[in-house]
Amino acid sequence: MRFNNSILDSTRLQSRAYAEAEKIFSKESTRGGRTLEQIRRSCLIGHAAELYLIDHCGFHDDTRDYKDVFNTEGEPVEVKVTQKKKDVTFVLKRCNAAALEKFRNYPKILYIFIVNDYNGDYELHGIYHWNGKEFVNDN
Repeated sequence: MRFNNSILDSTRLQSRAYAEAEKIFSKESTRGGRTLEQIRRSCLIGHAAELYLIDHCGFHDDTRDYKDVFNTEGEPVEVKVTQKKKDVTFVLKRCNAAALEKFRNYPKILYIFIVNDYNGDYELHGIYHWNGKEFVNDN
């Protein structure tokens, strides 16, 4: 699965991403020492993948705070985007830790995309499922 962010409605993307960025920035626990601009940039990158799945793959928006999308079967999916393949291990480590925190109600399905920040190309790196201990790739 590949796409370029130029196919997305940029106004809609910015609106979604900035709304979540404001929520994240409003609490120190979610802000994590980042500036509003850093959070906005991160949200724009992540929301591009979410919006692609919604607009082009039949997924549905999960409107709960800090949740991403529902797949075509209605299952919640966490969507992560990183800029380098070598960082996927770090993303998985963070997602595994979050999934172990029961209060988060973390999705059991994880999509990880790699983005080329220079040209806006996104590629699905992998689809992972929670096995009770960690996320494992289906491939």
